Amino acid sequence: MSNNSRNDQVSSSKLFIWDRKAGRLVGQGATAQALYGFMDRERDIVTVISDEPRAGLKLVARVSTGEIFEGTPTILISKRRLTAFSREGDQLREYEVEIFGERELFERHQGILDGRKLALKSAVHVGGGTVGATVFDQLLKAGVENHVLIDPSNFRPQNISRHLLDLRYLGWPKVKSLEAVAYYRNPSVNINAVQADFTKLSFIKRRELLADADLIISSTDSNDCEFEAAFTALELGIPFIHIGLHERAKSGELCFQIPGYTQCCLNCWLGFRKSLPQQEGEALAYSDIPIDMIGRTIAEPALSVEIGTIVGIAMQWVLAILMGPGSDRWKNLLDAERNLVLINGSGINEPLFSEPFQIVRPYLNQELCELCRSNHEPQQGKE
Repeated sequence: MSNNSRNDQVSSSKLFIWDRKAGRLVGQGATAQALYGFMDRERDIVTVISDEPRAGLKLVARVSTGEIFEGTPTILISKRRLTAFSREGDQLREYEVEIFGERELFERHQGILDGRKLALKSAVHVGGGTVGATVFDQLLKAGVENHVLIDPSNFRPQNISRHLLDLRYLGWPKVKSLEAVAYYRNPSVNINAVQADFTKLSFIKRRELLADADLIISSTDSNDCEFEAAFTALELGIPFIHIGLHERAKSGELCFQIPGYTQCCLNCWLGFRKSLPQQEGEALAYSDIPIDMIGRTIAEPALSVEIGTIVGIAMQWVLAILMGPGSDRWKNLLDAERNLVLINGSGINEPLFSEPFQIVRPYLNQELCELCRSNHEPQQGKE
């Protein structure tokens, strides 16, 4: 191989190694240790992000102290440097090696989010539809590493125009697809993907799945599921947030519950939410839309950009809860007496909203529900 051709190979072939903890992926494994990630053959780029097989990852390289393997890039370890080659017949291809880590992934969050704090947080996502997937993706970008995904459905062609997922995942369980996508965002994530209907899980199973949760986020198209998730969160003493869309996603709502902080729950607001004005001839909310003859929800028409507007605003409350009471987001957004937030999109829905992109935070002018009343009653023998 001439010097010119060798230089061409070095400049066009790159191997990126995710090395969050120095030496974890390279240098400590045995010879022929397998490494997993992504390969872009058209651009000759290999990205190594894990030394464990995970959903959506492929075998892309191996570690060696001397032997170069056929086809698969081989990372050679020596005291002085790290190099990579692959053997293609009697030819050797050399890869330019670049090591990246957390600092590069989240450096543009500096001074805005406490990445070390968020990385330790655990979020449970009940619902993997457009709203749930968008929230999940935003939390991945924020650096939250621990997630439980719960959704019973598979990804269908009708989902394409609004969902985070694309054609590669048609027919896959939504939770498994989102797990695969997650490693493209942050190689350090820990995902528990559960393909199940939350309402059909036993309380014991729910408690097991939610045991380490810092926040439960529910965004399904079922009122029953939303109230089940809210009730379970109250029973287990876990912060909870419901995110829902109104007709055609022109407006939406969120309701948060924080044990020891908020006094009312999603169920307390039921009477108020039922009284919300609705446009004639249109469904009040996704949870009220009809079911077809084989039991599938008939999706309410809505544009991705409209959904994104509502979810983008709702994410501010999600981050506020995860950042905790000491954060400015908590102080600015989490009003214990106004835990229902109504969000307008591009339309006007009188008398609730008077202008586009308006936020309304009402006070609850009715009694608490039975569960919340019992939670706030003094226990016998205590003041």
